[in-house]
Amino acid sequence: MSSIIFDMAGIDDIPELVRLRLDGEVLSVYTENEYRGKGICTQLMKNMIEYAKENRLCRIDLMATKEGYPVYKKVGFEDKTQKYLDMRLKLS
Repeated sequence: MSSIIFDMAGIDDIPELVRLRLDGEVLSVYTENEYRGKGICTQLMKNMIEYAKENRLCRIDLMATKEGYPVYKKVGFEDKTQKYLDMRLKLS
């Protein structure tokens, strides 16, 4: 599998054929404690989803923390079946 990494601001420069299979990935979402529970992240996610739809992305992936999981479920993200399990061998 190959990935295309790009700045969403330059989406108009991507050829139409490539756009038909364009995926998005959400990384590093964080809300400071004093702003949590005010719907800020929910609204930002809704805005991002609308932008992705307008630009015909075919899907958006993310990895959720326990704290963020309810927000992502609220805006329509679903659990996906993983073919592989994350593993690690600590050496020190």
